[in-house]
Amino acid sequence: MESLTQQILDCLRQCAPFALATIISHKGSTPRTSGSKMMVLADGSIHGTIGGGLVEARVMDTCLEMMSTPQSKILEFTLNKDLKDGLDMVCGGDLTVWIETFGTNPVPDLIQVFTTMAAQEKAGKKAVLISKIQGFSGSSFTTDKCLVLPDGTVKGCR
Repeated sequence: MESLTQQILDCLRQCAPFALATIISHKGSTPRTSGSKMMVLADGSIHGTIGGGLVEARVMDTCLEMMSTPQSKILEFTLNKDLKDGLDMVCGGDLTVWIETFGTNPVPDLIQVFTTMAAQEKAGKKAVLISKIQGFSGSSFTTDKCLVLPDGTVKGCR
C-alpha cells in the first residue's frame, strides 16, 4: 500500500484536485488524536481517516465543497450528544480539524517538497514538514510548505 505522502505526491504530479484534513488539536475522549490525516479526492474517495462517523462525514463534505479553490480552513467539533442526537457521538471530547485543498495547477515547489519527503520516508529517514500560514482571515487562510531535513537543508517555502 502506498503511503499517504506518496498518494499526495501522485495527485500533485497529475494536477488532480484533493483535500487534506488533519486533526490539529484534540481534548478529552476522541476517536483519533492530533496528527491523524485523511485525504479526500474529487470523486469523494478517501485515504486515511480522522475517526469515522459524523465528524468524518462533515469534514468530507466540507473538503468537497472547498476543492474548487486552493485554500485552508479550520473546523471545530464538540463530540457530545448535541452534535447529532441519535448518532453514537458521545465521546465527550473536542476536535479541531485543519482542511487544506490543492487544485489543478502544478506547483513545482510543493512537488519538490513531497518528492523529498517521500524519498526520506522510503529511506527510513526523518524530516519535518512545516506549513507557513499566510493571509489569515477568520477560519480561512493560505499556506506554503517547506521541508526541513536532518542536516538543516530546507526545501520549499519562498
